[in-house]
Amino acid sequence: MSDPSHFRNTPELQAFDLLAVQPTTEKLFHTACMVYDADIICVSVTEKLPFFFKRAPVNGAIDRGVAFEVSYSAAIRDATMRRYTIANAVSLMETCKGKNVILSSAAEQPLELRGPHDITNLGSLFGLSDGDAKEAVSSTCRSVVLHAETRKTASGIISTMKNRRDWSCQPEAEPASERCDAPTAKRARPHLAE
Repeated sequence: MSDPSHFRNTPELQAFDLLAVQPTTEKLFHTACMVYDADIICVSVTEKLPFFFKRAPVNGAIDRGVAFEVSYSAAIRDATMRRYTIANAVSLMETCKGKNVILSSAAEQPLELRGPHDITNLGSLFGLSDGDAKEAVSSTCRSVVLHAETRKTASGIISTMKNRRDWSCQPEAEPASERCDAPTAKRARPHLAE
């Protein structure tokens, strides 16, 4: 977004599960951190940012539960973009101290995707500790989804449930001691009939 009018709190906008903004100016970045009801603030990595990250708006966004997203695939495509990606990411990590950061791909081709261990190593290049780099790939993503759910409810009161169905369990055919209630390691193996 390059203008404040690009972000209007309309019912059409609220229909989305996750809202991400990518501000291009310092004023919009500050407003996105402190005012906008977004879940993710994307940091541009394809060009040098025309502003520096300031601690007050970044901490304000962290306190509100907003995450910052840094994508790494631009660093794979081009050497110039690699410099911008590393410079912008290091600047953000110094300001936010590795909190509420998501490392994502933004891949345009399958060859630009990397595994989670490669991404955590890249996070250490950006200035994240090992623990923060692992969180940037795993638990921070889950907290962003929870933040998006609370954004849609009044006062942030929600109830989440796992809706998981184990198709290998058939309670009618198994004795009570071997039902799906038992942990996977404790279940009896099914015998194959020949």
